[in-house]
Amino acid sequence: MKTLVVALASIVIGASALAQSGDGPQRPTILLIGVAHFASTADVFNTKKRDVQSAEMQKQIGEVIDALKAFRPTKVALEIPFGSETESKNFEKYLAGEWKLSDNERQQLGFRLAKEAGLKRIYPIDHREVPWDFDAMAAWAKKNGQQSQVDAIMEWGKINTERTDKMSAEKPLIELLRYLNSPEGLRNRQSVEMKMAQIGAGVEYPGADVVSNWFKRNLRIYANLRRILDSQGDRVVVIFGQGHMPILRELIADSDELVLSDPLAVL
Repeated sequence: MKTLVVALASIVIGASALAQSGDGPQRPTILLIGVAHFASTADVFNTKKRDVQSAEMQKQIGEVIDALKAFRPTKVALEIPFGSETESKNFEKYLAGEWKLSDNERQQLGFRLAKEAGLKRIYPIDHREVPWDFDAMAAWAKKNGQQSQVDAIMEWGKINTERTDKMSAEKPLIELLRYLNSPEGLRNRQSVEMKMAQIGAGVEYPGADVVSNWFKRNLRIYANLRRILDSQGDRVVVIFGQGHMPILRELIADSDELVLSDPLAVL
């Protein structure tokens, strides 16, 4: 399996290099950057809130911005509901010097990157109108003798949030992002959906239904990404929670109309 993953990664990176070298038709290039949310309590598993306003953290964010600027983005796409005008207006205020960045990564990374890259707008591409009922799945498992599977999922969450919190405390932000976007980090993240999908019995599929809705949300995010592309020369940095990365990477890699860039070559 490890050999297969390495081989697939080589194919993706090779395709990116080919498209960027000019040896073939130019296609939009997408750079996916998965993050651990800076200030979120909305997920089942949440990492500790970071003091992003500290001088040290601002320095680390600046290092990430410098690395991402080298990608030469023409667009920055963020985990903001597609069509939302609120954050777009906030970005306009930020450009005018009338907005202080909030603590979340959408603004700390996304707004700053877009501004420093000389871009005049940001692109919301998220979709959140898909039900994702973890509690209902967990209740079904408890009622039907599968509590141990939920316990395994919760233990996975505990181990992984603690690992991320430890890395956040001990290592620079760019190193944390390298791990989160590495083949190892992405395989580990996707493994929890595979645990959820097993919950169910007979003709009942509460786990598979939760996972299918997660795939559905990411398919719609992918569709929104495609809708903002208007040039074969587009170079788009997409900044989202790491959980979205395994599916989005697969969707983009499977397209013959896009090039998936290697985040580890940029970070």
